[in-house]
Amino acid sequence: MEVNVKMGKTSDLSDFEREMIVGARRAGASISETTTLLGFSRPTVSRVFREWQLIKKSSSCENYSGRKRLVNKRGERRVALIVRSNTRNHR
Repeated sequence: MEVNVKMGKTSDLSDFEREMIVGARRAGASISETTTLLGFSRPTVSRVFREWQLIKKSSSCENYSGRKRLVNKRGERRVALIVRSNTRNHR
């Protein structure tokens, strides 16, 4: 069995890697077994699993992932108002 050595911060972990850590720990593997099996450091395994336990979060994604909106809610209302007024003028 080949063990991959991971270097870097926990924020560098993919969602899949975080889920692997949580899954191994929930399946009953100890921290030492998880580090050997997956190749992450002990602090990384402890931190990811503790984070999952505290806030039931295993992914690094937030509710607002992806590109930021170009127009906020107020801007959307303004654009809708302009469109409505233009359609009335062109009839």
